[in-house]
Amino acid sequence: MITKQQKDLINKAAIYLCRELDNISWNAYATKLIDDCTKSEREHRKTWSNGRQFTREYPKGFSVPLAGKYQAIKYMAEFLDGSPRPKVKDLLHLKKEYVYAASVFENYTEEVKNAIGGLVSEILELDYVKLVEVA
Repeated sequence: MITKQQKDLINKAAIYLCRELDNISWNAYATKLIDDCTKSEREHRKTWSNGRQFTREYPKGFSVPLAGKYQAIKYMAEFLDGSPRPKVKDLLHLKKEYVYAASVFENYTEEVKNAIGGLVSEILELDYVKLVEVA
């Protein structure tokens, strides 16, 4: 179950990322990444039941937009922590938003570091499975 502190961390990191990356050129890189992650999360939640009549419950505090922000900052934090970025041959098997995040990171590493560099360890401690637990 998500706590208020975890929500605040996700929102704060997303704001920092947007502030740093959305003002580089006419492209709002962070906003696009968050929007793509949100869309992916929405599809994930819609199709989670795999055609069955069962629908999984999600905690009210961990909304789809918040989950999209979480995923976007998680990708960037993992790259800052040294996770390998995808190669061209990996593109067939990865989410497009992950590849986009890797490209943004490759092009604007310093800006990402400036935005969330001090929050990396806190972000990496967040676990999606625990965030979506319903009490």
